[in-house]
Amino acid sequence: MDQSDVEGSVDSLIQSRAGGRVERCHGIPHQGSYNNAAHSWGVAMLMHYLWPEDFPRLALVCLAHDVPEAWVGDVPAPTVRYVPGLKDSLARMEDRLLTRYGLPTESGLSEEDYTKLKACDRLEFYLWCREQEALGNQFASEGRREVERFFQEVPLPRRAREMFDLLLARPHELPRQAGVIKELCNVA
Repeated sequence: MDQSDVEGSVDSLIQSRAGGRVERCHGIPHQGSYNNAAHSWGVAMLMHYLWPEDFPRLALVCLAHDVPEAWVGDVPAPTVRYVPGLKDSLARMEDRLLTRYGLPTESGLSEEDYTKLKACDRLEFYLWCREQEALGNQFASEGRREVERFFQEVPLPRRAREMFDLLLARPHELPRQAGVIKELCNVA
């Protein structure tokens, strides 16, 4: 790798990291931080558990899909949905930014891979809403209900549908750190 390649990689790295610091859901009062880095990690973990065979190929897409929000912001979904032409304009800008920094674009995905990415993206937001609700934050309830309505109307890939249905059936389940440690240590 010559000096100009290294310089270009450093610039791309610095700019890409900026996307992880964008605060998500700024229009929803919430407890704690919820930035793109945490969200993208959650999307990648969902991809790993739902489609482990596709994970090596789609991991970077999961981790980088919101990097452009450092420049365009985290535009609330209802705004994107109801402002004519905004979705396409944002998609073009985001593709240009991702290409500029050597990252995969959503437009470069097959329809099947794009559907998987979006299922993981929405499932991650759904899980965040449920965690917020468990903390007593009823502001997140509208987001959770919106995702539930969306998943009832839009066909999901089979594995994502199965996971979502299980999550619906277990609405109060949260991480069990102490229980897992106890099991690992075989403590009675």
